[in-house]
Amino acid sequence: MAENVDPQALGYHGAAARAFLHRFEQTARHTPGVTSAGWVGTPPLYSMESDTGFNLPGVAPPPGHTHYQVQTTLVTPGYFAAMGTPILRGRAFDRADLAHAAGVVIVNAAFARRFWPGQNPLGKQITLYNGAKPSPAEVVGEVPTGKYRSLREAPRPFLFQLHDLGHAAFLALHTAGSPLAVYAAVERRLEAVDPNFSSSDLETGAQYLTLPLFTARLAAILLTVFGVLALLLA
Repeated sequence: MAENVDPQALGYHGAAARAFLHRFEQTARHTPGVTSAGWVGTPPLYSMESDTGFNLPGVAPPPGHTHYQVQTTLVTPGYFAAMGTPILRGRAFDRADLAHAAGVVIVNAAFARRFWPGQNPLGKQITLYNGAKPSPAEVVGEVPTGKYRSLREAPRPFLFQLHDLGHAAFLALHTAGSPLAVYAAVERRLEAVDPNFSSSDLETGAQYLTLPLFTARLAAILLTVFGVLALLLA
């Protein structure tokens, strides 16, 4: 299941927004049938894309640039478990990391192969350029390379940054068995967190993938139709 939540639209800002999102997550996590939950700023195959700049110690940036550029998203502890993403090496983020959120990152396998070929990426250092001030970060985990913008994209480096989100984000939920069996319970509990919140954006994984998969499914249908027509003409 996935849910897009904007705390600012509900009147929460700053520390109040973070507290609201934490309460929202805990409510969903403790709903019977939900096994894990975590926030993500930009979910896979979403229409928006976010990039960040970074450099490697002792490695010059690309010619004509001040730093490398990589696609990224912000996630909270629990996100990888909620998405069913295995950890290839190292570990996932945990709550203790939030004390120094800018200091740890997780990379995908394409990132590791591109910048540290034949090496273990764990413990490698990078410098992030998320704002005006560069910040050092250490790689604590590696995950498989996925599809981030489209199903047809070539494997690309991707960076996951830890953040205690206080702005609009998606809550990913993993359920035991069919998500439809716990859909109604999750819906009721989340709406009880704030009377102004509506669960109209709550979707199962299959529902969320309807739009990203539309082009591929349409192409398959057209190929089938053309194949049948070819047989009839033959």
